[in-house]
Amino acid sequence: MYRQLATPMAGNVFFSPSSISTALGMVLAGARGETAAQMAAPFHASLGAPELASALGVLHQALAKPHAGLDLEVANSLWPQDNHPFLPEYLSTIKDNFDSAVYPLNFVADPAAARGRINAWITQQTKGKITDALPAGSVGPLTRLVLVNTIYFKGTWFQPFSPNLTAPAPFHVLAGAPVAAPLMHLKAEVTSYGDVADGPVPMQILSLPYRGFSASLVVLLPRANDGLAALEKNLTAKNLAGWLSQLSQGPRTVDVYLPKFKLSERYQLNDALTALGMTDAFDPAAANFTDMDGARDLFVSLVAHQAVLDVNETGTEAAAATEGVMAGAAEELAPTPVFRADHPFLFFIRDEATGTVLFLGRYVAPSG
Repeated sequence: MYRQLATPMAGNVFFSPSSISTALGMVLAGARGETAAQMAAPFHASLGAPELASALGVLHQALAKPHAGLDLEVANSLWPQDNHPFLPEYLSTIKDNFDSAVYPLNFVADPAAARGRINAWITQQTKGKITDALPAGSVGPLTRLVLVNTIYFKGTWFQPFSPNLTAPAPFHVLAGAPVAAPLMHLKAEVTSYGDVADGPVPMQILSLPYRGFSASLVVLLPRANDGLAALEKNLTAKNLAGWLSQLSQGPRTVDVYLPKFKLSERYQLNDALTALGMTDAFDPAAANFTDMDGARDLFVSLVAHQAVLDVNETGTEAAAATEGVMAGAAEELAPTPVFRADHPFLFFIRDEATGTVLFLGRYVAPSG
């Protein structure tokens, strides 16, 4: 998904793999046949579609548990057309596996009002960070179901940066002259630092924990100012696991320079998911969601995603929402290393207990 979103763009990227996976899991629970197989394929899981949907529900429940020192809130909701004959078994599955609330609406009579109610719920769940998640025209009289996942994250650094040490410094963008960016500075006592010298992408890896050590911000910083393209080219689940395995597991002082930045990104994921092999779900003639209503009259008309991020001296605040709209037919001590993130890098926020990537992105230039 990262590659699909990053390839056509030259700018910053930020999204929540966790939110997208959960929303797709709720849709997958109602899919059958080839539609279910195609939806399961992007997860690269050995499980069958029903088992995968159930496993995603278990993962959601794990993330919903209290996290020490963090404000991490995940929520799901279903918004069905109030007179559409959805199967009680499907609604029960979503309620039980994904802790999803169900709010019937009348899309047929007043789609604008229905959209407003869904957007208001999303804004409330993300503490005002995500607004107008469903854009105008995204639902209409033929809409039969909207499935929503939201995630809100607020973590305080275990070792906060001092605002007095934040200062403008050159940031080497991918093209053109360097631009000014506010770089935070901290001599951090970290337990997770790595220097990958071998392989196609020499890089530094730094994991900065949040208070409570339930989650961390992991930054993959290429040694070369223009090394992001090579990093992205070699970014696979296997390679990422190998790189992370080189993180040290002992106290180490690192001289950290990290930009203070905000990101706000919005995506329509239909094309990205189609490119990953999920084709039938978007085709009214081929989609098979008979486990939702017992008939082949539903298809996915839109998968929308929005994510925001604020990284500052105190910590990190992030939120995301994903909406699926269903329509009816109709190491050893050494000199202190310097980790100076003054050129493009890849980063993610990771839940330490499950290894789940809550948020993922790249920072290539100051925005706004």
